[in-house]
Amino acid sequence: MAAMTVVTLLLAVIVGMEPGWFYIVAALFGMASGFTTAVVPGLLGDLLPRRLIGRGVVVMSLTALPHGLLVGMTVALFPGDSSGPTWYLAIAVPLYLVGAASIRFVPDQNPTGIDQRSSLVMFKNALFLMWRDARLKSLWIYAFAAGVLLVLLQTAFLDHLLLENEIGSTNYALTMIARGLASLVATIGLFFVISGSRRWTVFVAAAVGSGVTAMLVAFSVNLGWLIAVFIAFGGSAAVVGLGAIALALSVTRSGYFGRVAALFLLCTSMLNFGSGFIRVYVYHRFEGRVAILILGALMLLLAIWFWRRWRQFRRLPEDPDVRERQNPLVSLAEAAAPQKTARLD
Repeated sequence: MAAMTVVTLLLAVIVGMEPGWFYIVAALFGMASGFTTAVVPGLLGDLLPRRLIGRGVVVMSLTALPHGLLVGMTVALFPGDSSGPTWYLAIAVPLYLVGAASIRFVPDQNPTGIDQRSSLVMFKNALFLMWRDARLKSLWIYAFAAGVLLVLLQTAFLDHLLLENEIGSTNYALTMIARGLASLVATIGLFFVISGSRRWTVFVAAAVGSGVTAMLVAFSVNLGWLIAVFIAFGGSAAVVGLGAIALALSVTRSGYFGRVAALFLLCTSMLNFGSGFIRVYVYHRFEGRVAILILGALMLLLAIWFWRRWRQFRRLPEDPDVRERQNPLVSLAEAAAPQKTARLD
């Protein structure tokens, strides 16, 4: 990413950034960013004790804050100035280099235990694991469906508040700021509950809350009520969005953390791409208020579906490796080589 930033910076300074080049650069950065986004949770799963994996995911999510501050700073300092992106890229180069250098300090947990099977085989195994495990399967389906609904809701909010209610861009910005602050507070709060005994209950409650509060936006009248509803919605949406991947990795079998994270990322990328086509058909037939009510009701039904699934698997052991270690062949292998845990795939 540092190398691409340098090349992009040179192109912007020397020949300028034409619109066609912008899409190519965005695609390249998206691929590199997607790779790192999937690799980091995998490293967390390998480096942290299982009881701390969820907290590690939450902490790493806070690293996105400097990105937003940096973008906002460049926009504020260079409003309407074509040199703004150039300064942004110039600041990004040393940051990317520091990030690349810091990876050298990540310890290699098992340099001799690298899996030699093909990537296709490991991909198939990861898919099989996610489909066979009741918790991963439920979380993946919920994350995919809720992600699509949340993307569609964002456009419905914009249509309802700005076009139908005409609250004005300033008031709309205040509601979005309130939602963002609520998401930050909810993320910090999630750090303290994601490793506790009530973490699944909190996730289900947030899933229900996201659907209910989304529908309440359709009945918002004054600005104060609207901000209060968006605070509740922002907090709930942050918990379900971040909690899904945190819970998924905390119950993922050892050796599959990175692959499960990559599949969740693939799910998110698909919904962001596909929702752009879906929204054309949704908002062509429904006005903003009606669309919010329909999408909010679907969010609530989805939460109820997940709650019913959770009641079926809530008695499963938190550590998925327990069942593997209970296998007699694995126990015999560990007795012969107790210095490391044996695994049968």
